[in-house]
Amino acid sequence: MGISQDTHESMATDAANYLCHQLQHLLGPISSATSQSGPWEERSVMVRLTQKLQKSKRNKWWRQRRRKHVAELFQKERADYDRVDQEADEWRAKQIAKDIAKRRVESMQQIARKKTNEERKRLESEQSAACLQENFRRSVRVLQFRRCSSFPRHLPARKRRGRAVFSPSTLQQQRSKFRRRVGQQQQLAANVPLPRPLLLSQLRDKLGARRRG
Repeated sequence: MGISQDTHESMATDAANYLCHQLQHLLGPISSATSQSGPWEERSVMVRLTQKLQKSKRNKWWRQRRRKHVAELFQKERADYDRVDQEADEWRAKQIAKDIAKRRVESMQQIARKKTNEERKRLESEQSAACLQENFRRSVRVLQFRRCSSFPRHLPARKRRGRAVFSPSTLQQQRSKFRRRVGQQQQLAANVPLPRPLLLSQLRDKLGARRRG
């Protein structure tokens, strides 16, 4: 069964009246302050209360802003400290790396100097041994050449000092004389053993005596 229009209007009117009554009951304590017809004390109290509320809001906003600014400063300072610490760590690491590299270079230089000294000593010993060996070989060759009375042309002049003493013509004459003497002795005494060949010193003495004579 439907509700008539009059019933709807009466119900809406009752609800509006009830709402107005409730609002008047809630706004009753401050109605005198809000209305311009109330006493000035109540209005001043209301104004002070409003100012206090605005001030508290403003202070709250400033405190929030200050806390935010302080937090940003702390964060920036912490970031600066971290950056400085990181730079200090990097510098320390670089210095340590430089020290390690310097020590390695010094140790390598020490090892290189030691090896160089050892190599130089070895080369000096080898050179001295080679010089001694070469001198010995040269002396042996000179003795052989003197015994054989033949000096090669590639020898230096100081190695051919015995050429004047042991000239080929003189030695050839001595050899021919010696051979004739040996032949005569062989013919005279076939059973007598051949005499030993003259020593180099005896031959040199004889040649010197002949030259002096």
